[in-house]
Amino acid sequence: MIRINHLRKEYPNVTPLKDVNVEIHKGDVISIIGPSGTGKSTLIRCINLLETPTSGEIWIGDQCITDPKCDINKIRQKMGMVFQHFNLFPHMTVKENITFAPVTLKLKTPEEASAKADELLERVGKAFGHFQMQLADYDAGELRETIPNFHNTASRLNDFKIALEKDIAGRAASISDDIKFVLDHSEVCSYIMDKIASGDLPLRVTHNDTKLNNILMDHKTGEPVCIIDLDTIMPGSVLFDFGDAIRFGASSALEDETDLSKVYMREEAFDAFAKGFVSGLEGSLSETEIMELPMGALIITLETGIR
Repeated sequence: MIRINHLRKEYPNVTPLKDVNVEIHKGDVISIIGPSGTGKSTLIRCINLLETPTSGEIWIGDQCITDPKCDINKIRQKMGMVFQHFNLFPHMTVKENITFAPVTLKLKTPEEASAKADELLERVGKAFGHFQMQLADYDAGELRETIPNFHNTASRLNDFKIALEKDIAGRAASISDDIKFVLDHSEVCSYIMDKIASGDLPLRVTHNDTKLNNILMDHKTGEPVCIIDLDTIMPGSVLFDFGDAIRFGASSALEDETDLSKVYMREEAFDAFAKGFVSGLEGSLSETEIMELPMGALIITLETGIR
């Protein structure tokens, strides 16, 4: 049972919780409803002591968690919470975020947690592959580009060169190594679009934002239900979606990591996602497309850097 007695939470300019009293019994399903700013999230965060109440008591079973002597971390081991926002640890990679809790709580060894994370990444790949398979027969030519030239890497390179020539902020000289890297790899920028133009790669319906958080998951089974956030669906190549997922999901570091010695591609993550992606497509890809998938990872990663 959860019991809250005379709970109060004050901030410098507002007091969202005033004398809150409630009992929640085992098996109860409770919804807290009210306008924005009335303390719904504050109350939930107080129950987990993510916010420290100004006064009052919160009991979880026979433990008063507002007692300074209470070991709140021990209580939290049996408490789950879904945050209002994504709230990933910003200094951790996707895989580190996934494995942190089970390893910290000693529910899994680091090796077991790592294997589980790769298994989840395979499911993610399968979900995006299944999305592609479901639309394999749809005429992508009927779609319009909601964001023109979004994955036209050659166009992005041209914009980059124009910006470089203008150098409005006067920063070009300080990033000469980065500029050289882009220009040294400029020959691959038109690769995918040229393959589409020649017919070597078919025009397909693409999602264009294949992040892990764009998959709706079943909270009981952990299985993907469907792909969401469909406002970026456009005509393109399957390499776009594969590459976008890999440059994010298989990276060893965050996108804004400044220490490049920490940045590399995790091959086990690449293999897990690729295995799931190809299996989810259920044979709807051409042999050429399968062979070219790694180029998608290379080019979309380069494009992201150019942008």
